[in-house]
Amino acid sequence: MKKYKLVVCGGTFDYFHKGHRDFLSFAFSLSEKVIIGISSSFFAKEKLQKEVEDFNKRKLAVSAFLQEEKLIDRSEIVELKDFYGLTLEDIPLEAIIVTENTLKGAEIINEKRKELGLKPLNMEILPQTLAVDGQELSSSRIRKGEIDKEGKVFMDSLWFEKKIYLPEKLRDRLKVPFGTLIENFEDEIKNNSFINSITVGDVVTSFFNAKNLKQKISVVDFYVERQKKYNSLEELGFSSDVLLINAINPRGMLTPSLFRSVEKAFDLIGEKKVVVFVDGEEDLAVLPVILFAPYGFKVYYGQPGKGVVEVAVDLESKKKARDIIAEFRPDS
Repeated sequence: MKKYKLVVCGGTFDYFHKGHRDFLSFAFSLSEKVIIGISSSFFAKEKLQKEVEDFNKRKLAVSAFLQEEKLIDRSEIVELKDFYGLTLEDIPLEAIIVTENTLKGAEIINEKRKELGLKPLNMEILPQTLAVDGQELSSSRIRKGEIDKEGKVFMDSLWFEKKIYLPEKLRDRLKVPFGTLIENFEDEIKNNSFINSITVGDVVTSFFNAKNLKQKISVVDFYVERQKKYNSLEELGFSSDVLLINAINPRGMLTPSLFRSVEKAFDLIGEKKVVVFVDGEEDLAVLPVILFAPYGFKVYYGQPGKGVVEVAVDLESKKKARDIIAEFRPDS
Protein backbone atom coordinates (compact mmCIF):
# COMPACT_ATOMS: atom_id res chain seq x y z
CA MET A 1 0.00 0.00 0.00
CA LYS A 2 1.19 3.49 -0.85
CA LYS A 3 1.02 6.45 1.50
CA TYR A 4 -1.37 8.30 -0.84
CA LYS A 5 -3.92 7.49 -3.47
CA LEU A 6 -3.47 10.67 -5.57
CA VAL A 7 -0.70 13.28 -5.60
CA VAL A 8 0.41 16.00 -7.98
CA CYS A 9 3.80 17.25 -9.13
CA GLY A 10 4.96 19.59 -11.84
CA GLY A 11 7.87 21.11 -13.72
CA THR A 12 9.19 22.04 -17.13
CA PHE A 13 11.06 18.73 -17.54
CA ASP A 14 13.42 20.43 -20.00
CA TYR A 15 16.32 18.27 -21.18
CA PHE A 16 14.87 15.35 -19.23
CA HIS A 17 17.66 14.21 -16.89
CA LYS A 18 18.56 12.10 -13.86
CA GLY A 19 17.07 14.63 -11.45
CA HIS A 20 13.72 14.38 -13.23
CA ARG A 21 13.85 10.58 -13.04
CA ASP A 22 14.61 10.74 -9.32
CA PHE A 23 11.76 13.21 -8.80
CA LEU A 24 9.14 11.11 -10.59
CA SER A 25 10.35 7.88 -8.99
CA PHE A 26 9.97 9.55 -5.59
CA ALA A 27 6.41 10.60 -6.41
CA PHE A 28 5.37 7.11 -7.50
CA SER A 29 7.00 5.56 -4.43
CA LEU A 30 4.51 7.53 -2.33
CA SER A 31 1.28 7.33 -4.32
CA GLU A 32 -0.86 4.93 -6.25
CA LYS A 33 -1.47 7.59 -8.90
CA VAL A 34 0.45 10.73 -9.85
CA ILE A 35 -0.76 13.72 -11.85
CA ILE A 36 2.25 15.20 -13.64
CA GLY A 37 2.01 18.80 -14.79
CA ILE A 38 4.33 19.87 -17.59
CA SER A 39 4.66 23.61 -18.25
CA SER A 40 3.37 24.68 -21.63
CA SER A 41 5.87 26.31 -23.95
CA PHE A 42 4.08 29.65 -23.59
CA PHE A 43 3.91 29.47 -19.79
CA ALA A 44 7.58 28.51 -19.51
CA LYS A 45 8.73 31.29 -21.79
CA GLU A 46 6.37 34.14 -20.91
CA LYS A 47 5.78 33.58 -17.19
CA LEU A 48 8.76 31.58 -15.98
CA GLN A 49 11.21 33.34 -18.32
CA LYS A 50 12.76 30.06 -19.39
CA GLU A 51 13.96 28.93 -22.78
CA VAL A 52 12.82 25.33 -23.04
CA GLU A 53 12.35 22.55 -25.54
CA ASP A 54 9.00 22.25 -27.30
CA PHE A 55 6.19 20.98 -25.06
CA ASN A 56 5.60 17.84 -27.14
CA LYS A 57 9.29 16.91 -26.95
CA ARG A 58 9.30 17.29 -23.17
CA LYS A 59 6.05 15.36 -22.81
CA LEU A 60 7.43 12.56 -24.98
CA ALA A 61 10.53 12.28 -22.77
CA VAL A 62 8.39 12.02 -19.63
CA SER A 63 6.07 9.47 -21.28
CA ALA A 64 9.03 7.37 -22.43
CA PHE A 65 10.33 7.20 -18.87
CA LEU A 66 6.90 6.21 -17.54
CA GLN A 67 6.59 3.49 -20.17
CA GLU A 68 10.06 2.20 -19.41
CA GLU A 69 9.35 2.05 -15.69
CA LYS A 70 5.86 0.58 -16.24
CA LEU A 71 4.24 3.56 -14.53
CA ILE A 72 2.13 4.87 -17.38
CA ASP A 73 -1.12 3.32 -16.05
CA ARG A 74 -0.61 5.05 -12.71
CA SER A 75 -0.04 8.49 -14.21
CA GLU A 76 -1.85 11.36 -15.84
CA ILE A 77 0.04 14.05 -17.74
CA VAL A 78 -1.49 17.52 -17.96
CA GLU A 79 -0.29 20.71 -19.61
CA LEU A 80 0.38 23.52 -17.16
CA LYS A 81 -0.84 26.78 -18.60
CA ASP A 82 -0.50 28.68 -15.32
CA PHE A 83 1.17 28.36 -11.93
CA TYR A 84 -1.62 26.40 -10.23
CA GLY A 85 -2.65 23.81 -12.80
CA LEU A 86 -5.15 21.36 -11.26
CA THR A 87 -4.21 22.15 -7.66
CA LEU A 88 -7.14 24.53 -7.13
CA GLU A 89 -9.77 22.17 -8.51
CA ASP A 90 -12.05 20.15 -6.24
CA ILE A 91 -10.44 16.77 -6.89
CA PRO A 92 -9.20 14.30 -4.24
CA LEU A 93 -5.57 15.44 -4.20
CA GLU A 94 -3.75 14.53 -1.00
CA ALA A 95 -0.20 15.82 -1.48
CA ILE A 96 2.08 17.83 -3.71
CA ILE A 97 5.56 16.54 -4.50
CA VAL A 98 8.32 19.15 -4.58
CA THR A 99 12.08 19.57 -4.37
CA GLU A 100 13.87 21.89 -2.00
CA ASN A 101 13.96 24.48 -4.82
CA THR A 102 10.21 24.41 -5.47
CA LEU A 103 8.96 24.26 -1.87
CA LYS A 104 8.02 27.95 -1.93
CA GLY A 105 5.68 27.34 -4.85
CA ALA A 106 3.86 24.61 -2.92
CA GLU A 107 3.40 26.98 0.00
CA ILE A 108 1.82 29.57 -2.30
CA ILE A 109 -0.52 26.92 -3.70
CA ASN A 110 -1.63 25.91 -0.22
CA GLU A 111 -2.33 29.52 0.77
CA LYS A 112 -4.55 29.86 -2.29
CA ARG A 113 -6.32 26.58 -1.49
CA LYS A 114 -7.12 27.90 2.00
CA GLU A 115 -8.62 31.05 0.49
CA LEU A 116 -10.87 28.88 -1.68
CA GLY A 117 -11.93 26.67 1.22
CA LEU A 118 -9.87 23.70 0.05
CA LYS A 119 -7.80 21.55 2.37
CA PRO A 120 -4.03 22.28 2.14
CA LEU A 121 -1.99 19.57 0.48
CA ASN A 122 0.68 17.64 2.32
CA MET A 123 4.10 18.59 1.01
CA GLU A 124 6.55 15.79 0.28
CA ILE A 125 10.05 17.14 -0.32
CA LEU A 126 12.77 15.40 -2.30
CA PRO A 127 16.33 16.65 -1.70
CA GLN A 128 17.89 18.17 -4.81
CA THR A 129 19.74 15.72 -7.05
CA LEU A 130 23.33 16.88 -7.44
CA ALA A 131 25.72 16.61 -10.36
CA VAL A 132 29.06 14.84 -10.02
CA ASP A 133 30.74 18.14 -9.12
CA GLY A 134 28.45 18.57 -6.11
CA GLN A 135 26.49 21.41 -7.68
CA GLU A 136 22.85 21.35 -8.74
CA LEU A 137 21.86 19.01 -11.54
CA SER A 138 19.58 21.30 -13.55
CA SER A 139 18.26 21.77 -17.06
CA SER A 140 19.85 25.22 -17.17
CA ARG A 141 23.31 23.76 -16.52
CA ILE A 142 22.71 21.13 -19.20
CA ARG A 143 21.54 23.80 -21.64
CA LYS A 144 24.69 25.82 -20.94
CA GLY A 145 26.74 22.75 -21.74
CA GLU A 146 28.30 22.40 -18.29
CA ILE A 147 27.05 18.86 -17.58
CA ASP A 148 25.31 15.98 -19.32
CA LYS A 149 21.94 14.50 -18.39
CA GLU A 150 23.53 12.15 -15.86
CA GLY A 151 25.24 15.03 -14.08
CA LYS A 152 28.73 14.32 -15.40
CA VAL A 153 30.76 17.47 -15.98
CA PHE A 154 32.32 18.05 -19.38
CA MET A 155 35.45 19.68 -17.97
CA ASP A 156 38.28 18.12 -15.99
CA SER A 157 40.04 20.48 -13.56
CA LEU A 158 43.35 18.87 -14.60
CA TRP A 159 43.05 20.52 -18.01
CA PHE A 160 43.30 23.94 -16.35
CA GLU A 161 46.43 22.94 -14.43
CA LYS A 162 48.68 20.91 -16.73
CA LYS A 163 49.46 20.57 -20.41
CA ILE A 164 47.99 17.46 -22.01
CA TYR A 165 49.55 15.85 -25.07
CA LEU A 166 47.94 14.35 -28.17
CA PRO A 167 48.74 10.61 -28.28
CA GLU A 168 49.86 9.15 -31.59
CA LYS A 169 46.88 6.78 -31.68
CA LEU A 170 44.48 9.73 -31.95
CA ARG A 171 46.10 11.52 -34.88
CA ASP A 172 44.35 9.55 -37.64
CA ARG A 173 41.08 9.66 -35.73
CA LEU A 174 41.18 13.45 -35.60
CA LYS A 175 41.64 13.66 -39.36
CA VAL A 176 38.08 12.39 -39.76
CA PRO A 177 35.59 15.32 -39.86
CA PHE A 178 34.19 15.89 -36.39
CA GLY A 179 30.82 16.96 -37.81
CA THR A 180 29.28 17.42 -41.26
CA LEU A 181 31.69 18.08 -44.11
CA ILE A 182 30.37 20.78 -46.44
CA GLU A 183 32.24 20.64 -49.73
CA ASN A 184 30.69 23.75 -51.28
CA PHE A 185 30.33 26.16 -48.40
CA GLU A 186 29.53 29.05 -50.74
CA ASP A 187 26.16 27.45 -51.49
CA GLU A 188 25.57 26.70 -47.81
CA ILE A 189 25.60 30.34 -46.74
CA LYS A 190 22.64 31.26 -48.95
CA ASN A 191 20.03 29.49 -46.84
CA ASN A 192 21.48 29.47 -43.34
CA SER A 193 21.84 31.77 -40.36
CA PHE A 194 25.20 31.95 -38.64
CA ILE A 195 24.12 34.04 -35.66
CA ASN A 196 25.50 31.61 -33.06
CA SER A 197 28.60 30.48 -34.91
CA ILE A 198 32.24 30.03 -33.98
CA THR A 199 35.16 29.68 -36.39
CA VAL A 200 38.38 27.83 -35.70
CA GLY A 201 41.16 28.39 -38.21
CA ASP A 202 42.39 31.30 -40.31
CA VAL A 203 40.95 30.35 -43.71
CA VAL A 204 37.40 29.74 -42.50
CA THR A 205 37.58 32.84 -40.29
CA SER A 206 38.72 34.99 -43.22
CA PHE A 207 35.85 33.61 -45.31
CA PHE A 208 33.27 34.38 -42.61
CA ASN A 209 34.55 37.94 -42.30
CA ALA A 210 34.52 38.45 -46.08
CA LYS A 211 30.89 37.29 -46.23
CA ASN A 212 29.93 39.26 -43.09
CA LEU A 213 28.55 36.15 -41.41
CA LYS A 214 28.97 37.66 -37.93
CA GLN A 215 30.50 34.78 -36.01
CA LYS A 216 30.63 35.33 -32.24
CA ILE A 217 34.11 33.90 -31.62
CA SER A 218 37.09 33.10 -33.83
CA VAL A 219 40.24 31.18 -32.96
CA VAL A 220 43.24 31.92 -35.21
CA ASP A 221 47.04 31.59 -35.26
CA PHE A 222 48.04 33.32 -38.58
CA TYR A 223 49.13 29.97 -40.04
CA VAL A 224 47.57 27.86 -42.82
CA GLU A 225 48.72 24.24 -43.04
CA ARG A 226 51.65 25.17 -40.79
CA GLN A 227 52.84 27.96 -43.08
CA LYS A 228 52.75 31.60 -41.89
CA LYS A 229 50.19 33.42 -44.05
CA TYR A 230 48.85 36.37 -42.03
CA ASN A 231 50.49 39.03 -39.93
CA SER A 232 47.52 40.86 -38.44
CA LEU A 233 43.85 40.53 -37.58
CA GLU A 234 43.12 43.17 -40.22
CA GLU A 235 44.46 40.81 -42.89
CA LEU A 236 41.87 38.29 -41.73
CA GLY A 237 39.11 40.87 -42.20
CA PHE A 238 38.66 42.03 -38.62
CA SER A 239 38.15 45.65 -37.73
CA SER A 240 40.00 47.15 -34.80
CA ASP A 241 36.80 46.87 -32.75
CA VAL A 242 37.26 43.32 -31.48
CA LEU A 243 37.93 41.78 -28.09
CA LEU A 244 41.31 40.06 -28.28
CA ILE A 245 42.39 37.22 -26.00
CA ASN A 246 45.86 35.70 -26.25
CA ALA A 247 46.64 32.04 -25.65
CA ILE A 248 49.79 29.94 -25.76
CA ASN A 249 49.32 26.47 -27.21
CA PRO A 250 52.22 24.66 -28.93
CA ARG A 251 51.58 22.03 -31.57
CA GLY A 252 50.28 18.61 -30.52
CA MET A 253 48.92 19.59 -27.12
CA LEU A 254 46.21 21.42 -25.22
CA THR A 255 47.35 23.88 -22.58
CA PRO A 256 45.72 25.48 -19.54
CA SER A 257 46.29 28.80 -21.33
CA LEU A 258 44.07 27.68 -24.21
CA PHE A 259 41.32 26.34 -21.94
CA ARG A 260 41.25 29.53 -19.90
CA SER A 261 41.26 31.72 -23.01
CA VAL A 262 38.39 29.84 -24.65
CA GLU A 263 36.42 29.99 -21.40
CA LYS A 264 36.99 33.74 -21.21
CA ALA A 265 35.91 34.15 -24.85
CA PHE A 266 32.47 32.74 -24.07
CA ASP A 267 32.19 34.97 -21.00
CA LEU A 268 32.80 38.00 -23.25
CA ILE A 269 30.25 37.19 -25.96
CA GLY A 270 28.25 40.31 -26.76
CA GLU A 271 28.03 42.95 -29.46
CA LYS A 272 31.72 42.77 -30.38
CA LYS A 273 33.46 39.83 -32.02
CA VAL A 274 35.81 37.91 -29.76
CA VAL A 275 39.12 36.66 -31.15
CA VAL A 276 41.36 34.12 -29.46
CA PHE A 277 44.85 34.48 -30.94
CA VAL A 278 46.93 31.36 -30.38
CA ASP A 279 50.69 31.64 -30.14
CA GLY A 280 51.48 28.17 -31.41
CA GLU A 281 48.80 26.13 -33.16
CA GLU A 282 45.00 26.26 -33.03
CA ASP A 283 44.23 22.96 -34.80
CA LEU A 284 43.10 21.21 -31.60
CA ALA A 285 41.22 24.24 -30.25
CA VAL A 286 37.99 22.95 -31.75
CA LEU A 287 37.78 20.43 -28.89
CA PRO A 288 37.68 22.89 -25.94
CA VAL A 289 35.54 25.24 -28.04
CA ILE A 290 32.87 22.55 -28.37
CA LEU A 291 33.00 21.83 -24.64
CA PHE A 292 32.56 25.48 -23.66
CA ALA A 293 29.93 26.37 -26.28
CA PRO A 294 26.25 26.39 -25.23
CA TYR A 295 23.83 24.08 -26.99
CA GLY A 296 22.53 25.55 -30.23
CA PHE A 297 25.88 27.00 -31.30
CA LYS A 298 27.74 25.72 -34.36
CA VAL A 299 31.48 25.44 -34.79
CA TYR A 300 33.12 25.71 -38.20
CA TYR A 301 36.65 24.67 -39.13
CA GLY A 302 38.42 23.87 -42.37
CA GLN A 303 39.24 20.44 -43.72
CA PRO A 304 42.24 21.04 -46.06
CA GLY A 305 41.44 20.25 -49.67
CA LYS A 306 37.92 19.07 -48.83
CA GLY A 307 35.75 21.87 -47.48
CA VAL A 308 34.36 23.20 -44.21
CA VAL A 309 33.27 21.04 -41.28
CA GLU A 310 30.15 22.11 -39.37
CA VAL A 311 29.78 20.82 -35.80
CA ALA A 312 26.41 21.29 -34.11
CA VAL A 313 27.02 21.77 -30.39
CA ASP A 314 24.81 19.25 -28.64
CA LEU A 315 25.05 16.48 -26.08
CA GLU A 316 26.56 14.05 -28.58
CA SER A 317 29.31 16.38 -29.83
CA LYS A 318 30.22 17.44 -26.29
CA LYS A 319 30.52 13.83 -25.15
CA LYS A 320 32.66 13.05 -28.18
CA ALA A 321 34.98 16.01 -27.51
CA ARG A 322 35.22 15.13 -23.81
CA ASP A 323 36.03 11.49 -24.53
CA ILE A 324 38.74 12.45 -27.03
CA ILE A 325 40.42 14.93 -24.67
CA ALA A 326 40.28 12.33 -21.90
CA GLU A 327 42.67 10.21 -24.00
CA PHE A 328 45.31 12.95 -24.10
CA ARG A 329 48.40 12.25 -21.96
CA PRO A 330 48.93 14.58 -19.01
CA ASP A 331 52.16 16.50 -18.55
CA SER A 332 54.44 14.68 -16.13
